[in-house]
Amino acid sequence: MKILLGGIPLGCDNIGDEAILASVVGLLRSKLGENGCEITVATRDQEHTAAVLKVRTIALYGFDLPAESIPFAEFDLFLWCGATGLSDYPETGCRLLRAARRAKTPAAIWCVGMNDQFNPAFYVLHGRRGRLADLLHLRGILEKWMVWHVRSRIAAELQNLPLVVMRDEPSRVELRRCAAFPDAIYAADTALLQTSSPYPRPEALAPGRKVLGVCISAQRRMAGLDEFAAMLDDLIQKEDFQVLFLPMNSKTDAELMAGLQAKMRERSRTVLATATEPGEIQTLTSYCDVIVSSRLHLMILGLNVLVPCVGIARGSKIANYLEQYDLPVAGSVDCCDFAVLRSQIVRLAAEKSTFVQNASAVRKQLLDRMDAASERLTAVIRHLENK
Repeated sequence: MKILLGGIPLGCDNIGDEAILASVVGLLRSKLGENGCEITVATRDQEHTAAVLKVRTIALYGFDLPAESIPFAEFDLFLWCGATGLSDYPETGCRLLRAARRAKTPAAIWCVGMNDQFNPAFYVLHGRRGRLADLLHLRGILEKWMVWHVRSRIAAELQNLPLVVMRDEPSRVELRRCAAFPDAIYAADTALLQTSSPYPRPEALAPGRKVLGVCISAQRRMAGLDEFAAMLDDLIQKEDFQVLFLPMNSKTDAELMAGLQAKMRERSRTVLATATEPGEIQTLTSYCDVIVSSRLHLMILGLNVLVPCVGIARGSKIANYLEQYDLPVAGSVDCCDFAVLRSQIVRLAAEKSTFVQNASAVRKQLLDRMDAASERLTAVIRHLENK
């Protein structure tokens, strides 16, 4: 069975996407056996991905190269394997599905998420087009048409797939706003299965002091970074915290958080991590007492090792994930409530032992859903093998 993994902009320095990929590869091998499938990954970082995961690789079709030129005929199954692509870059995923269908290659959706709003970079009018739409009083009509059009594309391209698995129930609800999809199920984010890799505790983190893990995404910049830096200084001074910055994009997030670190008076009690592998980041989260993040996948990795989190929302996906663990969101990247954020950090650090007990039960439920969905995926693959 030759399986192509894609639909995500892999190899683009996003550690969360690489955690999904590593986990999907591990899942397929655990269900089909080491020799039961030949896995190929569409990625921009072909050499590194091949070396780390022991897979074949091709170029990043759909993002760097046209979806229509992908060699689908070489594969037995195309697996769109995660992230929030059904709202972040749905046109790309739909083009890939259409190209697979034209090549008569079966395709499936595996643990893909969907926000309650489509990516504003593509589905909100900007610049000259936005100004013209406002001048003609047509913005509302045009943006509604754009959303209707993409929902129609999703409805057309996902129909008749042998398997549609969404990341969570809110994502399935959003999918059903496009079409009925009665057979769609939901499981969890596959990064739930990420394993930890050995990585030392940074020497600059003093023993006995609480550690706050922080990731602020550069993908959609947070308003009020000066206030955020002041809040971190206050936590260090008054609550005896130290801060571990954990970039989930090894380039853009790292640059942003280096700038944030430079704004702080108490930066001597901060550390900017340089780890770039998902398993290493997960190990670093285990040294934290609380995590604050506007990146979903840092919180997924932290919750894998039962560290409580406070979210700063970028779309609905963060609130959807944290709600399962009864964890808070302190506003959004556009309007963060720093007083609420500070109080929740202090509360969760004090209640960590209680949280661990409750979170273990939630994590088991997620793993059970993932296992049930993976049995469905295995059944689909076995059926395709026997055709």
